[in-house]
Amino acid sequence: MPTPDRPNSVLAIDDNVDSLALLVPILRNLGYETRAGTSAEMAMKAIKASPPDIILLDVVMPRMNGIDFCKKLKAMDEYRNIPIIFLSGRITPEDKVAAFSAGASDYIEKPYNSEEVAARIRVHLALESLRKEQALQAETLEKLLRDRLAADKHREDQTTMLVHDLRSPLQGIGSVLEIVESSIDAASDPDLPDMIQTAIENVKHIAGYTNDMLELSRIETGQMPVYKRSVEAQKIFRQAKEILNHNPILQFEPTDLVVEADMQLTTRVLANLCFNALKYAGNSKQIEIQAQADGDDQVLFTVRDHGPGIPINEHEKVFGRFYQLNKVRQQDASSTGLGLAFCKKAIEAQGGKIIAQNHPEQGAVFSFWLGRAG
Repeated sequence: MPTPDRPNSVLAIDDNVDSLALLVPILRNLGYETRAGTSAEMAMKAIKASPPDIILLDVVMPRMNGIDFCKKLKAMDEYRNIPIIFLSGRITPEDKVAAFSAGASDYIEKPYNSEEVAARIRVHLALESLRKEQALQAETLEKLLRDRLAADKHREDQTTMLVHDLRSPLQGIGSVLEIVESSIDAASDPDLPDMIQTAIENVKHIAGYTNDMLELSRIETGQMPVYKRSVEAQKIFRQAKEILNHNPILQFEPTDLVVEADMQLTTRVLANLCFNALKYAGNSKQIEIQAQADGDDQVLFTVRDHGPGIPINEHEKVFGRFYQLNKVRQQDASSTGLGLAFCKKAIEAQGGKIIAQNHPEQGAVFSFWLGRAG
């Protein structure tokens, strides 16, 4: 790795001494710290002594040719990221395929053109520098993640206390903004009403976020009581409909099943899942909500939309805190990413299970199981 006191280092390997005699001065004139060798064996000794920033390697060499030596280096973890540029007097398409398949970054044809040599080396040194920078950033992020997870419980306690203390000030700010909105003179500043309205919406969003955080924290810590009793699934459907203003897109199929559940929690879970489906499916197609017997002791609730579905590798992630698909991030600024996390905790608190899947035809299906009342 170059430093302000040391330039990039180049290792040039070619069994043709005359060829090296032409190449080495070009490299040194370009300001690179240059070493040279005439065989793969010499190259390996030089690399082990001090790994270069880049290697220029002849394709045709005795005992071990450049292709095989490149494969050998790329199989070694400590040297695999060193860029290798092949040197060849006449490189065929087959040679190029073999070179890139072996892990080469580029190739330079003989006789050497100093400007071409400079350009190709510069590009691959820059790419390698970028790779190292990204690797360092990834390592830093990984460490930050480990540190965050280690302190997660403490942070969550502090966050819960903070959002709890924010509720009253937010209510006060919202009230003042509404008073200001009703009394401002739009003629004095035409932009002021929109600015005040934006501020009011932002305060409402933050207030909603604090409520979601508090409720999720309460159910995670067992501070939100769970009262299970025999409840008609149809009654849960009716209350969810009311929460969602009887949206005609939501199609609740009639059912006569009875579940052992906390009425309030289960209704909120179902409403959250329907609201989530509405965000993804839009207003184009219906959303089907069902309750079906699953064996003698379980009732399966499903919410199916006709939207784009969920990427398979994210089926488990959707119930994590702050999970949001890019589409929702861009179109729904009010979403906090806590709704599905709450659903999972609320169902598990009742001894049930919840999963996300894609429908074989189209869309996503959220399913949760609760005990069937005897």
